[in-house]
Amino acid sequence: MEEQYGDIIPQNIIKLFSKLVDQRDRIIHSFQITGPGPNPRNEQLLATKVKGSGEQFIITRNYLIEFIQLNDELSDLLYVFRDQLDDN
Repeated sequence: MEEQYGDIIPQNIIKLFSKLVDQRDRIIHSFQITGPGPNPRNEQLLATKVKGSGEQFIITRNYLIEFIQLNDELSDLLYVFRDQLDDN
């Protein structure tokens, strides 16, 4: 994306969008597990595996909340960017 639009779209928007795409991929490609570690009720959890590195981790409530908050931040940045385009 940066190579195609780096001269048009601000870097902070490109960087945040890329981060959100990565997080979205982790959420969409997650799978259910019966959790590791202290999980006395054997609840079903979402886990994911990072493509390339093979890193695995649990998708927590905090991870999902951060994803939502970053989407809000991106939305705000895009509104400001659109307003700047309209002014030109």
